[in-house]
Amino acid sequence: MCTHCDEVLETFDQQITAYTLMRPFPAIVRSKMCLQCHTVYCYDYVDNHWFSYENKYLFHHSLLNDYIHILSKGPITFFNFCNKVACTYLENGNFKFVSNPTFRKVFIQFCQATQWSRELWCPQCDPEKTGQLEMVIFDGLCLSLRKRKITSLMPPTIPNRVTVVTAPAKSTRYIEHVPTRKLVQRWVAQFIGVLGNTDKV
Repeated sequence: MCTHCDEVLETFDQQITAYTLMRPFPAIVRSKMCLQCHTVYCYDYVDNHWFSYENKYLFHHSLLNDYIHILSKGPITFFNFCNKVACTYLENGNFKFVSNPTFRKVFIQFCQATQWSRELWCPQCDPEKTGQLEMVIFDGLCLSLRKRKITSLMPPTIPNRVTVVTAPAKSTRYIEHVPTRKLVQRWVAQFIGVLGNTDKV
């Protein structure tokens, strides 16, 4: 029965694409729809390690977790990860992967539905490890925010009032003391002259 209008639900099958680490394959999902209010009830595939995106695609947890594992080792953009998976699909049978915007939406919804552990904590804000404070970590390259969405965050490369600005490092490609530099130049010129090279230094 429909939870909105208490009408009978009709079962229907839909053919979609399921994506794994190595290749995609066709799959059939079974859903139920209310004939009165047209509400669609989809099966939750979490117990079978599948993530359903709008009942159009299925993504195996190993594929989505692979991006998290790579991201934890170093910065990688959605575009680069999609290219990596697309190359793997081509090697295994000329299959196609989803577009970069689609995978971005899928991954963000997957993160929102994932229950993260409380192993990360800030020793300054939460010294007693209560786990009640949210900690968000992103590098600004892979998971970035549009500037018009939030103005309080700035890239770490932009100096502000509390930024400690150090003097630029002096070049080490030459000797700064002029008499010493000229002495070395004369010695090098004499040494090259001994070897029969008459080019100027």
